[in-house]
Amino acid sequence: MAGAVVSSAANWIGTQLINEVKFLLDVQDQVHTLQQELKYIALHLKEADSGEEGDDDQLRLFTEEIRAIAFRAEDTVDNYILKVASSSSTNIGGNFLRKFLCFLCSSPDIHSIGKETKAIRNNTRQAVERLQQFRNTRFIASGEASNQPRPGQNTMRTYPHIEDKYVVGLDEDIKDLVQRLTSCMETRVMAIVGAGGTGKTTLAREIHNDIRIASHFKAKAWVTISQKWNQRDLLYEILRQTRGINEEERTSIKNWSERELVEAIYGFLSEKQYLLVLDDMWEREAWDCIYPAVAHEGSGSKIVITTRKEDLPLQVDMACIIHRPRLLTEEQSWELFKKIALEGRDTQSIAADDVRMGREMAQKCHGLPLGVVTLAGLLRTKDTSEWEDAKEQCFLTVFSSTNESNMTTSMSTELRRVSILTSEVSLPTQCSHIRSLIQWRERELNLKIVCEDFKLLRVLILHQVKTCGRYLPNEVGNLRHLRYLALLDTNIKTLPDSIGNLSNLLYLEYTTKKGDMAWEPLPNVLWKMNLLRHLYLDWAIPSSKGLILHTLTNLQTLQTINVSNWDSKAELERLSPTLQKLRILDIGSQGLLDAVFRSPCMTSGNLVNLWLKWEHGVKLKSTEPLYGHCKHLRKLTLNGKIEEDYALLLPPSLVKLQLSHSGLKLHDPMVATGRLGQLKSLTLDDAYKGAEMTCNAGSFPHLEALHMWCLDNLEEWRVEEGALPRLKGLGIWHCLKLRLPKELKSINTLQELEIFSMPRTFCHTLFKQGDQTFYEYRAGATNDGGGERGEDFHIIQHIPLVRFTVYGT
Repeated sequence: MAGAVVSSAANWIGTQLINEVKFLLDVQDQVHTLQQELKYIALHLKEADSGEEGDDDQLRLFTEEIRAIAFRAEDTVDNYILKVASSSSTNIGGNFLRKFLCFLCSSPDIHSIGKETKAIRNNTRQAVERLQQFRNTRFIASGEASNQPRPGQNTMRTYPHIEDKYVVGLDEDIKDLVQRLTSCMETRVMAIVGAGGTGKTTLAREIHNDIRIASHFKAKAWVTISQKWNQRDLLYEILRQTRGINEEERTSIKNWSERELVEAIYGFLSEKQYLLVLDDMWEREAWDCIYPAVAHEGSGSKIVITTRKEDLPLQVDMACIIHRPRLLTEEQSWELFKKIALEGRDTQSIAADDVRMGREMAQKCHGLPLGVVTLAGLLRTKDTSEWEDAKEQCFLTVFSSTNESNMTTSMSTELRRVSILTSEVSLPTQCSHIRSLIQWRERELNLKIVCEDFKLLRVLILHQVKTCGRYLPNEVGNLRHLRYLALLDTNIKTLPDSIGNLSNLLYLEYTTKKGDMAWEPLPNVLWKMNLLRHLYLDWAIPSSKGLILHTLTNLQTLQTINVSNWDSKAELERLSPTLQKLRILDIGSQGLLDAVFRSPCMTSGNLVNLWLKWEHGVKLKSTEPLYGHCKHLRKLTLNGKIEEDYALLLPPSLVKLQLSHSGLKLHDPMVATGRLGQLKSLTLDDAYKGAEMTCNAGSFPHLEALHMWCLDNLEEWRVEEGALPRLKGLGIWHCLKLRLPKELKSINTLQELEIFSMPRTFCHTLFKQGDQTFYEYRAGATNDGGGERGEDFHIIQHIPLVRFTVYGT
């Protein structure tokens, strides 16, 4: 992985040149030259990273040396930024004097980084030269060793008869190549060239199996070469597929020499027009081993090669025709994605937002067929409503499966500079190279030492950490390169103002230990983190009155922000339109709630997840703004009083909805929510004060989970024919006057019914279990607890699992 490490270092330095331009201005040329040098070396090292000679100790020594140099390059740039940032932040009086003294302080560092970058470049070139000399020496010494399988390689064989039913976007390529192969042109060799995942093998297979090819050529053979190949195996396979080998010959042919195999193939094919496909060729040596057997010039025979190596085809044949598969268009990527991820489903019934999300995910594969196929394969077993939650992990898996991925490069490189601490593992003493520090077990930790000794950290995750004094030290502000900071279930109750110095932070998560409420308000410094994308806070952490958030113009996630002590609506009116997930608690005034609905984030159309809770005395005047602006909203929780001059208007894109303490009386919420064709989960928590509710015929076509909590006045619940056709789970909690509707017995999809905190009289209409306060019934069980079935038992007897919890007597 030496090439991956060097490539990652080059990318990181390029990012620093952009984000830290004011600190690198005086050394921009040196750093840029270093970055370009690393890019060149990364390309040069692809051969070493392919895995050849992977078991050789000397080769490993060379690649480790190059890794160390790449890390040294990162450290040099990162340390320089820290030094200049530290000196520039020192308060030294007047403006002119401050600039002059800063120049004097930084001049030695400028000279130092110039010398260091020059030394790094020299060391790298020397290491690469020694690596080349070693590989050349080994190749010369190996002689015929190229015929032997490459050690440490795992060859993935491909087969022409295994048809790919998920072929999209290759029609023009197939037509063009078949026409060339069946024409009278003299060129014998055609190469399909492209990076991994571009569809080279699929295209070659489609050509090989084309009916026009079958009728034109008298013989065909397909062999996979890959990085692990053996001359005898390749020749034997060509002979088997073209001439055929019967059982009697099999034993004797195994004893033939390579020369005898070559002569047998050449003799048999000398008067035939044939097609030979050599799939996944990596080096010229493989061609040299095969060519004597197929050196039939002017016979009209053709050879097709697939390879990732751009320079290999012309080494094989200077007249070689090179074809590069076209990347998929956005529409073709979506078509391929649909074929796999939605196979066997009614695509017409897929929600518009799910289609949009699917298209976006397919588009992020950048036209690579393998990326689309892998992603769609991971999602094919998931419901479309799960795509949003699954997509991040899926993309990690997709990118980890393609060698050319920058994400894989970045991740694999970072893992080499990670320290994971447990209760038994101490802080590392050699910490200059550590970029990620993860503490995942409960233990005491001196965070001041961490912040002082690990200044180049990019990722810091602390889980269940105990600190003396229960505060995050001021020194955390020195971690200038930090991108990801997570304080999870710690005893830290105070964040310092210096956290605002983390101007490169992309992700901040701060949660409390359960049950601990003694937390200081957030410092009003988050506004400095203008690169911040995700901010996750515990609901128990208060925010300062004048907390500034509108400067966070890249923010995508803001949850949970507690505004119980806010008196100004200015910040809520200016929440960023980039927000996709928003969770605000304890909105204490009508002005603050109205300000939220006027903010750019509510009108941008980007919100997909919204959670709002307002206090007693505040009312949501109308849900119409949600209907009008939040076209892509999928998850919605509204916790507080809602005025009902009009019936509820809710975005049709909703998949999950919770209404709590809404105080609705005039309009049955089942009517409005039943029209939401994509809704899969509905919770009504003290949302309705009426005595009757009705699920109209055909309503809730996709609802799978329904929870009814604390509907104190509800007496009758009607379910008309055709309603709730996909309901799987039903929960009823503390609806003291309710009786189960008889229509439930016709909902055959129900898998689980939970009845919590309901009167004993209600429970006994279903199942009489004496004085027990909790019991359950399983359909088909031989032992139902010995209880007597009530008069309404027939309503629930088809449900596999029913749980009861009795309230009162």
